[in-house]
Amino acid sequence: ADLNFPQGTVVGLEASAVDQEDGDLTADIAWQSDIDGLLGTGGSITATLSVGSHLVSASVTDSGGKTRVDTVPVVVFVPCTAPQHLSLNGEIISTTEVYEACSSITAEDFRIQSTGDVTFRDGSAISLGECFVVGAGASFRAEIDPVLSF
Repeated sequence: ADLNFPQGTVVGLEASAVDQEDGDLTADIAWQSDIDGLLGTGGSITATLSVGSHLVSASVTDSGGKTRVDTVPVVVFVPCTAPQHLSLNGEIISTTEVYEACSSITAEDFRIQSTGDVTFRDGSAISLGECFVVGAGASFRAEIDPVLSF
């Protein structure tokens, strides 16, 4: 399973390595990310990874030239800063707006109004109808189209 962390998290990485001939090789373990490159060496390090889906590897080579590599997937994501849920019930919008929510956006009787008295139920080519719901990580852009008329 992937390890998931929000951006800016200091991630602790630990491993140990013992070879029959060379003994304890833990201090020689090299940690690497396929995105960020070399993260450090040793049995225990900390790293702040960039945003993205990483393959983090721990590798060590014995005196005979044999290398052992273990990898773990790590996902670093940008945390959602919008509200968890946004309700636009009964809203009348008369300027271009962008609405965002981490979980969902609901709108009932949502109207987008141009200048003047014309009211229409249309936003970014989506017919809103009586109830409009956008799912997790939602972003909805409502644009005023002055050409539309009824």
